[in-house]
Amino acid sequence: MSPEHQRTCPSCGNELPEAMEFCPVCMLREGLAGGVASGQSSFEETARPTPVQAQQRFEHYELLTGEDGKPVEPDRGAMGVTYKAFDVNHRCPVTLKVMSEKYLGDE
Repeated sequence: MSPEHQRTCPSCGNELPEAMEFCPVCMLREGLAGGVASGQSSFEETARPTPVQAQQRFEHYELLTGEDGKPVEPDRGAMGVTYKAFDVNHRCPVTLKVMSEKYLGDE
């Protein structure tokens, strides 16, 4: 079994396996139709979002980014990818799971 080749999304720069046709981050952005936020690297800093952060979020969730500007991705598995985020309404850290496109039709 050979390791999966990695590609980079031209829109957000997120690395994706070759098997994925679409970027899960960009798909979630489109699905929630509100843009996505890049939060700061600590939860305390995201409690007071900047105007740029306020424009880029998944409804009331802000994605946290690392020093490289990419979303913080604690885990990637067969079913999808998880991202660190901040729930602005409840003022607490959360994890958003983005399901792999191959499971989108399954229920």
